[in-house]
Amino acid sequence: MLLGSLALISSTIVPPHLLQILQGLTIPVSLASKVPQMLELHRSKATGELSIIVVFAQLMGTMARVFTTLTETNDQLLFWGFALATIFNAVIAVQVIMYWNGNDRKRGSSNGSKYTYPLQESRWFATPDTSTGQLPITSSMPRTNTKLD
Repeated sequence: MLLGSLALISSTIVPPHLLQILQGLTIPVSLASKVPQMLELHRSKATGELSIIVVFAQLMGTMARVFTTLTETNDQLLFWGFALATIFNAVIAVQVIMYWNGNDRKRGSSNGSKYTYPLQESRWFATPDTSTGQLPITSSMPRTNTKLD
């Protein structure tokens, strides 16, 4: 990999027109990598485990690359690659915002809470049995009949 990187730096080993072709081939690969994510978000209508921080960091990163490409270079190939990546990242960001509560709907949450708290299902929050006055046993440990005074 190091030799390949060094070869790309040298214009005698890799001519500039071949380097431009190789650079252009990265654009469809970059865009194609985002399509499955966009399709999955659209299909499931939920974000799942997708991090909103990462999505917006990618969006801001590609926006910064578009800005620096416009201000620092006049390379149209780089500009269009980053501009298209920004559009695709923006679509994913919009989907994340649209489907933010999709996980609740998929889970069938009636209270609108994004999380379920395991403590609510524990015996400490259970209502006592009215006939015995004891809490229901939810533990897998065997119950002993020892009485504490």
